[in-house]
Amino acid sequence: MSLKKNPTNFFKSINNKYFMMFANCIPIKGKDKSTIYDIQRMNYYNIPNDLYHFLKYSKNKSIKNILPYYGSNNMEIIYEYLLFLLENELIFFVDNKKELKSYPAINKKWITNKHIDNLILDLDFKTFDLQNLNLIIEKITFLFCENIKIRAFNYNENIRLLKTILIQFEGSIINNIIIELEISQISHLKELKTLKKTFNRLEKINIYHNHLHLKTNNCFFNLFNYKLKKREPELIFLYINNRYFYESQMYNPYFNQKMHIDSNGNIKNSINTNDIFGNIYNTDPCNLKKIIKSKEYNKYALINKNIIEKCKNCSYRYMCVDNRIPNINNKNIKYNSICGIQ
Repeated sequence: MSLKKNPTNFFKSINNKYFMMFANCIPIKGKDKSTIYDIQRMNYYNIPNDLYHFLKYSKNKSIKNILPYYGSNNMEIIYEYLLFLLENELIFFVDNKKELKSYPAINKKWITNKHIDNLILDLDFKTFDLQNLNLIIEKITFLFCENIKIRAFNYNENIRLLKTILIQFEGSIINNIIIELEISQISHLKELKTLKKTFNRLEKINIYHNHLHLKTNNCFFNLFNYKLKKREPELIFLYINNRYFYESQMYNPYFNQKMHIDSNGNIKNSINTNDIFGNIYNTDPCNLKKIIKSKEYNKYALINKNIIEKCKNCSYRYMCVDNRIPNINNKNIKYNSICGIQ
């Protein structure tokens, strides 16, 4: 459809038409602004709340029925709205109301067959025990966990041991591995780079350092200019995709289906929480499943952004990755720190 015409001619050409948003383009209302999530293209567009209300009002209505409601004084604004939506491929036109039924909304229910989706495993290279690692791998197999992050403490450029560890996952259910470690020598990057060729499951290495001047354009590495610590620093960023959007409608994705096993084998829901739910070495698979299904284990997973103060009024609430621990009291649920994204 050609858009290079004045508003009057444009509206004449679409007067009897209806418009729809593409199923993967979903508007979310916020307090001060709204956001359209394009979850298929992993993109988003901030829009004024007036445009959000326009989209809601216009649903299942023809253009000729929409324009009188807004009046001739707002025709230029409606034109700009439609131009924006069309240029960004967020909407399309159909010829009649019956045709609208040919494009049903997608099912927004989040479904998974996994017990744990992501595991964070702390390994202390000073006290590493191969038998213990194999025991952990055996038990997480029953949880259908496919993604693991290994935090290698006291690594000391021991790439031989790192290779031994990665070999143990070759016959496992784990498909994606991320390694986090500290290095003290820049030259060690070359050795780490060779791991990608040998271990297909190795997705990325996060490298921590506090004194090296490192620069790399290698997508295999993430560089952090501070030490790898037992507790994570506060982390808030935006991440949009299909799974995260639907999961966050019901759960807090940072805690949902997550597990942290520290270097002593203690089972936790996340790195920064203090609650311990047993020890992986003396917990059989049956009891392990009971733990991760328990109400106490899922305490934070069930606190989605729809019920957290301030977050519930933010249009980014379904793409906000946030490792802060919610503060639960009798009056409300909130975070103690201020978010810098809104």
